[in-house]
Amino acid sequence: MSPPWLMPTPSSARSMPATPCRR
Repeated sequence: MSPPWLMPTPSSARSMPATPCRR
């Protein structure tokens, strides 16, 4: 199961982009 911050969810999209690991 992938973590919520790795998935393009509306909740995480509000705080950070779909791929925060990119930076």
